[in-house]
Amino acid sequence: TIMIGYFMESYHVGIYNVALPTAHLFLMPLAIFAVLFIPVTSELYSKKKNDEIKSIYNTMTKWLFTISIPALVIMVLFSKQLLSLLFGNEFAIASFALILLSLGYFYNTITGPNVHLLVTFGKTKFLLYVSVIGTIMNVAANVMLIPSYGIVGAALATFSTQLLINTII
Repeated sequence: TIMIGYFMESYHVGIYNVALPTAHLFLMPLAIFAVLFIPVTSELYSKKKNDEIKSIYNTMTKWLFTISIPALVIMVLFSKQLLSLLFGNEFAIASFALILLSLGYFYNTITGPNVHLLVTFGKTKFLLYVSVIGTIMNVAANVMLIPSYGIVGAALATFSTQLLINTII
């Protein structure tokens, strides 16, 4: 959002800022599950019950996928209608940005338990390194893409960063 404001007019920031929080809705199920996942897996890890951790991880990932896939279908197939309904017709131009952001945050959600599992295993330094790499990549991608592609470039930068970070993790 800051970089859109730097490279473009504030109008574009406003347009992008309807797509971004809408796509952030994908993070809610992961946040809800994480509240239970981390304490439970930490206790199991301390007791060396790795098979139970694997079972909980698999179940959580299936639930996150099952909960998130209908939202993804709606956001991809009906992005214009959704933005028009929620924010007004003038915001429908952010529909392709919403699609890209939704795909990125969907991937984040279905791979999200990986982050929480690494926290459980005490691999926070690794997560820091990946976050730094992701931040650098995101800034570089925004600098390259926003001047040419506007808010779609910003969404593509976020999408590709989400793919990279969560694939590495």
